[in-house]
Amino acid sequence: MTLLRASTVLQAIGSSALPRSSIDANSGIQVYSRGGMFWSNKPMIMRNAPYTINNPTVGQIETRINFGHAGSSAKGQRGFAADGLPAVASAVRSKIAGYHAPHALQPEAYLSSNKHTVHTMVELEAVLSTMTRSSGAVALR
Repeated sequence: MTLLRASTVLQAIGSSALPRSSIDANSGIQVYSRGGMFWSNKPMIMRNAPYTINNPTVGQIETRINFGHAGSSAKGQRGFAADGLPAVASAVRSKIAGYHAPHALQPEAYLSSNKHTVHTMVELEAVLSTMTRSSGAVALR
């Protein structure tokens, strides 16, 4: 998975780089392969980067720390484990198996499950209503 940012793309094509700002830090497009999504015919998939890249929840921070400790404790192992994975990957997998962050959000509490876009449908309908009133156009339903 790759995160493309506008400043990086502009710099690559020879344009002067944009200063890193909070908007640029939180924006970007993720580019990744379809992986196990056998139903997709796209060779690569692009999507907006999730807000939790730069603003993780408490549970995500706890999970990342746990993963880091598991990886650090497996440092220096070589070869392959009996399950066919590299020794470090196998050690990390066994240490994080079944881990549940103490402060993990319930699935219904995630912002993405409550609000899928920048604006809710009610907000968009209000904007449309305001725009059609001011322009004299008729709203379609």
